[in-house]
Amino acid sequence: MALIDLTCKKCKGELSLEDTDQEMHILRCRHCHAVFALRKKGEPPSEPAREKRFVEMPARCNIERGNDHLKITWRWFTVAVWFLIFFAVMWNGFMVFWHSMTISKGLWFMSAFGLIHTAVGVGLVYYIFALFINHTEITVSDGSIRVSHGPLPWGGNKTVSADSVSQLFCYERIRRTKNGGRNYSYEVKIARDRGRNQTLVAGLHDVEQAMFIEQEIEEFLGIEDRPIRGEYEL
Repeated sequence: MALIDLTCKKCKGELSLEDTDQEMHILRCRHCHAVFALRKKGEPPSEPAREKRFVEMPARCNIERGNDHLKITWRWFTVAVWFLIFFAVMWNGFMVFWHSMTISKGLWFMSAFGLIHTAVGVGLVYYIFALFINHTEITVSDGSIRVSHGPLPWGGNKTVSADSVSQLFCYERIRRTKNGGRNYSYEVKIARDRGRNQTLVAGLHDVEQAMFIEQEIEEFLGIEDRPIRGEYEL
């Protein structure tokens, strides 16, 4: 194999072939732990690195940088929560009326039929509480990328080995509404040297936030940004 660059682009330290992972085709800087891709001798290089527009830190994000760690956090709160509160009050108020009316008349089957809608209302209340108090934290350290949501329990927590990350990229997801409109959300995905792409975080409504996360993690890991098929670009 031939090393693409013998100097670490992050810390400018000297790279050593002793730190090569032959199976993953990567080399890790022993000074700052940045990751570099390797290719076989004579093999044409992959897509060339590119210059991307620098993305400023969004107002809702906080970042903590250190020599051995990177931490990006943001709160879930959005002004849309006030509409959700109004909707939840109306929805759950009707379900209370429904159950009290059907039970008082002995219509237990009709009351049980409404339990599905009641569960939706309870889930909506839980989501509203999460919007008020939850935050997401991405931590890059000790050779891994960890994503956690809390303090209220929520799905999507994960730990990914940084050694397996070839690129990060932004993906736009479009969902059509019943009235013919479109809802847009953005995801930060991981492209691997081997295997399928993996979603790191999803459900972001600000494309600048998604691109900022991609930018900061790639810079910390010393990954040169390269075009990925299917990624979203401004």
